[in-house]
Amino acid sequence: MTDTTLLNSDQLFDDPRTPEDEALRFYAHIVHCMNNEICKLNNEQTIEWKDLPDYMLEGLKGAVWSGRTPRESHEAWMQDRLANGWVLGPVKSIENKVSPCLVPYDKLPYSQKVKDCLVTGMNEFLKTLYKR
Repeated sequence: MTDTTLLNSDQLFDDPRTPEDEALRFYAHIVHCMNNEICKLNNEQTIEWKDLPDYMLEGLKGAVWSGRTPRESHEAWMQDRLANGWVLGPVKSIENKVSPCLVPYDKLPYSQKVKDCLVTGMNEFLKTLYKR
């Protein structure tokens, strides 16, 4: 199964706690797949859903309902990565926790800002599907 294949809710996690948690994880998976495809276009390393560390999964879940702007999303992502031991470096390496995007939003390459905008738009769309 490739990362872009959406899983049904039973495959996402072992013990769904509530319908809202189930929807949140499902939508986080959609956003993750979209993000991975954009990363591939940018020749960036990706990680499959099943291999996500807990802190990345929690970050995705937090982003889905957040209502953050692209700038706010980037700042929250950057703080989360720094708190989990990531460092600034020239080439993204998930294994070594290195990212060239650990910079203020204004210093991001245009392609990264576009990705943040697309993710924000997808999050807003998903919120309309699941009225909270």
